[in-house]
Amino acid sequence: MQPAWTTETPTKPGWYFWRKPALSSYPTMVLVMFTPDQRSLYTVFHDGSLEKDNQSAQSEESSVEWAGPIEPPLSGQIR
Repeated sequence: MQPAWTTETPTKPGWYFWRKPALSSYPTMVLVMFTPDQRSLYTVFHDGSLEKDNQSAQSEESSVEWAGPIEPPLSGQIR
């Protein structure tokens, strides 16, 4: 199933598409991970920059959209 775009902040770790429609329609891939204490999530961007708290990032950037998490392919399904 293909993920849909939403302004809801991710609530679980994984790979997501991320975009700011006001700047570009092209998405980028980001990795959403738990902090070492497992209490909150943060986002790692492809350039290595971090957004420490997904909730604060979302409140500051209401125009940010997410799609995911992206599931890996099922094993054994080679075309």
